[in-house]
Amino acid sequence: VGLRYAPPDPRHNMAFGLIVSQADSYTGQLAWLAWYNLFYILPLLSMVVLRVLWPERSHIVFGWLTDTISNFFYRTLPYLVVGVGMLLVIEGLYRCARIRFSLYP
Repeated sequence: VGLRYAPPDPRHNMAFGLIVSQADSYTGQLAWLAWYNLFYILPLLSMVVLRVLWPERSHIVFGWLTDTISNFFYRTLPYLVVGVGMLLVIEGLYRCARIRFSLYP
């Protein structure tokens, strides 16, 4: 997953650039990059380890988390869709009015 999304992730690439520019030697650069990537992948790695070592406990934790996220989106998604739809209609009307009443011949 990290390799797939690394090219478009500007925060990750900017952090790489800053780390590499601040390190003095090649080994220092590698050490800092390894340290950064450890914390970058640590949450995902811990979730995988939890899922493999304690499947019953992880089912409880991840089930609760999945239910909470699902309930949040179930409640807020209709309002979000209506709000974004209204913004798109307003922007479309604004662009139509701007084109219609522009000074271009």
